[in-house]
Amino acid sequence: MKFSARRFWLSAIISLCCWGRTLLAQAQFIQTDGSTPTTPNLCSASCDITGGTLAGSNLFHSFSQFNVDPGFTVRFLDPGVGNILSRVTGGNPSNILGMLGVVGGANLFLMNPNGIIFGPNAQLDLNGSFVATTANGIGFGNQGFFSASPPPGENLSLLTVNPSAFLFNQIGAGGITNQSTTGLQVPLGQSLLLVGGNLNLDGGILQVPGGRIELAGVAGAGTVGLNENGGNLSVSIPDGVAKANISLTNGARVDVSGIPGIGAGNIQVQGGQVTATGGSQIVANTLDQKGGDITIQANRLDISDRGAVSASSFGAGAAGNLAVSATDSVNLTGDEHIGIVLEKIFRGQLTPADLQNGLFSMSFGSGASGNLTIQTGSFNAENGGLAATSSFGTGLGGNLTLGTTSSVQLADAALLTGTVGYQPAGELKINTGQLIARDGAVVATSTLGTGSGGNLTITANSVEVTGVSVGSFNLLGLPGSAPISSGLFTLSGSGSGQAGDFTINTRTLLVQEGGSISTSTLNGLAAGNINISAVDSVELRGTGQLQILQEILNSTIDVSDLRSGIFSSSFGGKVGNITIETGKLIATNGGVVSASTFGDGLGGSLTVNAPGGVVELTGGGLLTGTVGSQAAGDMTINTSQLTIQNGAQVFAGSFGAGKGGNINVNAESVEVLNVSPDGQTFSTLAATSRSTGDSGNITIETQRLVARDGADVSVTAFGNGKSGTLTVNASESVELIGAGNSPDGRIFSRSGLFAATEGTQDGGNLTVTTPRLRVADGARISVSTRGAGQGDSSGGRGGTLTIIAPESVELSGISADGRFPSGLFALSGEQRPTIPATAATGDGGNLNVQTGKLIVRNGAQISVNAQGSGAAGNLTVSAGSIMLDNGSITGATASGEGGNITLEVGDYILMRHNSQISTTARGTGNGGNIAIDTPFIVAIPDENSDIFANAFEGRGGNINISTQGIFGLEFRPQLTPLSDITASSERGVSGIVEFNAPDVEPSQGLVELPEDVVKPEDGVALACQGDREKESSQFIITGRGGLPPSPSEPLSSDTIRVTGSSSNSGTIPQPTRVAAAELPPPAQGWYVNEQGNLVLTAQAPTVSSQSPRLTPPDCHGH
Repeated sequence: MKFSARRFWLSAIISLCCWGRTLLAQAQFIQTDGSTPTTPNLCSASCDITGGTLAGSNLFHSFSQFNVDPGFTVRFLDPGVGNILSRVTGGNPSNILGMLGVVGGANLFLMNPNGIIFGPNAQLDLNGSFVATTANGIGFGNQGFFSASPPPGENLSLLTVNPSAFLFNQIGAGGITNQSTTGLQVPLGQSLLLVGGNLNLDGGILQVPGGRIELAGVAGAGTVGLNENGGNLSVSIPDGVAKANISLTNGARVDVSGIPGIGAGNIQVQGGQVTATGGSQIVANTLDQKGGDITIQANRLDISDRGAVSASSFGAGAAGNLAVSATDSVNLTGDEHIGIVLEKIFRGQLTPADLQNGLFSMSFGSGASGNLTIQTGSFNAENGGLAATSSFGTGLGGNLTLGTTSSVQLADAALLTGTVGYQPAGELKINTGQLIARDGAVVATSTLGTGSGGNLTITANSVEVTGVSVGSFNLLGLPGSAPISSGLFTLSGSGSGQAGDFTINTRTLLVQEGGSISTSTLNGLAAGNINISAVDSVELRGTGQLQILQEILNSTIDVSDLRSGIFSSSFGGKVGNITIETGKLIATNGGVVSASTFGDGLGGSLTVNAPGGVVELTGGGLLTGTVGSQAAGDMTINTSQLTIQNGAQVFAGSFGAGKGGNINVNAESVEVLNVSPDGQTFSTLAATSRSTGDSGNITIETQRLVARDGADVSVTAFGNGKSGTLTVNASESVELIGAGNSPDGRIFSRSGLFAATEGTQDGGNLTVTTPRLRVADGARISVSTRGAGQGDSSGGRGGTLTIIAPESVELSGISADGRFPSGLFALSGEQRPTIPATAATGDGGNLNVQTGKLIVRNGAQISVNAQGSGAAGNLTVSAGSIMLDNGSITGATASGEGGNITLEVGDYILMRHNSQISTTARGTGNGGNIAIDTPFIVAIPDENSDIFANAFEGRGGNINISTQGIFGLEFRPQLTPLSDITASSERGVSGIVEFNAPDVEPSQGLVELPEDVVKPEDGVALACQGDREKESSQFIITGRGGLPPSPSEPLSSDTIRVTGSSSNSGTIPQPTRVAAAELPPPAQGWYVNEQGNLVLTAQAPTVSSQSPRLTPPDCHGH
């Protein structure tokens, strides 16, 4: 072959050109700056960096620019050192678009203050840890700095210790961007650190199985610590150094999750605003080994659009802890309704793929959940935002602790701890200035297995729970779907675990528009207890009128009827107790506090303590109840003022075999007022039994009790249980006034106090003790039985009504429609405003009144009455005086035995305007007996005031009167338009009337009498001597021994027996005329003085209903 010069030079030129292009490309992505003996070996697809300055275990390289192009590999050769540190001193950022690695085991540091960008295909190939930073220098203890701006005379050989700090000497350090979807990864257990200005993970992945990842955003000048512990590197940013933002977008992931046999590593994120959105994740999950911890320190943390931070376990390993500290705020924003996730959670169907839009430390295996701690200025979660630590396997649940300096606001979001296995769930604690949960937001601890639920504790200046979710959901797999109430819950679900306790410490608590605070159990051991301490107020605003009592009467009560409020409920286990300590409790428009069992669990107690404050229920309610075989809980209310109005209800009920709860009220003032605006519900304080269970008792200790305009206080057995007792002790007064009207004007309910039974068991007793009792305008106090009996069993007997009022009992008026008289009643077969009287078979109860002054007027009554086949009870009155003015004291029966009436009156009985003291037996029953013991009985003859004991077919009752004097009434065989005393039977045998004068010592004051026992001219003073020519009155002697020695003396001690037969009578002859001038002033009236003596007066006093005086005919009016 011949040599061709031309060909040689052509080949040489071509080779030189190609080599020049390689040199040009080399120059473009890596250039040394000459400050270190760094040598990039020329390469095509990969380059090895050799040389550098060696100092102890450190090797230093310096570049004016450093880049790795796509498809290229750049590796630093490790001569056996611990750390390889490279810096970029030029003005351009580093673009790592290919693979960057180390040949050897050294850690690699890449420092470029102008920024570092990892492209979509960027990768790491090294055996040690990797640090990318935009700091201006790296410190080495006291030995000096490796600076990106080398000072003159720099001596890197002195930097022999491990790196200890990053120096930032400018505001606005360069950022670091990771777009690597293939992922920047270092080997198992190593560390990966990004330390610089704004950190942007745009779809980029950082992954270190079982290792450590640190993201530190630095925005200001300062020194950032670099620490080494057990081979792991970590960063600490001092408090005084401003932090830059860190964002994860477009599916970015920071991942230290473990692999089989290796636990998860740890993650620390420190930045200004930290954002995870677009499906981006920060995860430290584990399988069979211990999970890793995640720590986020930021000014603000935003997680949205399927973003998540998770330290969870998917096997036997315990999950790690997740701690968030954000001085400004933590914000969780989802992309779906929280109800969608809650359905999966409460049905135990949650999967790892569902961990989105929030913060999680969960367990899906036998490992324990980790703890989740959030400390921030304000916490906000909405539209599916979720923070949860729960066990969905057999592991122990973790705790969730949330503390804020400002507020926690949840809207269609949730905070949860829970368990579905046999291990207990963790606790949930919130400490904040203001807690707001609205639009279906949920704060809950739950157990769906045999493990106990966690406790829920909230400490806040104010707590507000408002509204329901937008959509309808089925959380527990029960039939049907419904909106989710915004709420704070502890729950025991389908398992046998006990729900956790619930504690709220706040100044103000507001629950409204369907929101709720609840502890409940479905089939579990027990619901938790609720303890609320609200210094200022608890306010419950419902979404509609509470109609619990009407639904009880209709047997349509359902848990869905419980509106906005505070609930402890059971569908199987024991109900938890509710205790509320507050300055003021207000429940309006269906707002309610309820401790009720809807299964066979034992009921819980309800206690409200508002000493010195008020409990005001306006269309709201306080409830305890049971529908199963166990007893309902008791209710206790301690307050200065209790007001129940506009259809509000304080209610303790039994709907099954269990006993209803007791109600105990201690208040300075108790007011039960009116009916609901729609006229469908009357205000009530009631203890009720609907089935075979007994109703509870009611005890009221107060200064003043008022029930008016249709409101009542009652103990009632609607089924075959016993009615409880009702006891009222009022140190000042009891006032019962009026009736309630429906919108069409009908009487809907009566004000009053009631103890009733409608079954075969006895009714409860009712006792009122107060100085003054007033019952007016259709109101009443009643004990009654309405039961018709079953088979051979008669209806239950009515209870006993006892009134003790040392000063006075005043009964006045009737209802506006004229149907219902005011009064005191012991009844068998009571008629109600909306329910007709029944043919009751039980006997009526007894009625006892003790008072200083008894006034019954304007149609009012005191009555023992049996409208069915039962017997009327007995009526006993012990009083200083009795005034009846168109009033009555009666005992009546439709067919049974009439009730007996006993009146023991210290001063007098005054009867005016058609008043009655009577017993009546219709049908075959015998009339009841009447026994009266009083110094005087006074009536006006032509006012038709009567004392009678009558019967129709049975025997008339007996009347026994012990008195010093009877004025204005006469015994007659039958009733007449005059004032009568009679004991008759229309078809049977008439009764007996006995008059007994007080016993007198026979030998006392004996004198020799003249032959004429009575001399009219000496013994009778005619009223008007001046008109003696006119027709005057007559004095008639009736019976035997019926004439006192003189008009100024009482009857003799001889017994006067008057039967139905006619009696002989005599007429006093006209006296002899005497001179008018010699006559004393005629008696014009009389009165009873303070000593109880009857005194005749020369002047005619004015008679009023309050002044029991009678005026004889005017002497000058004839």
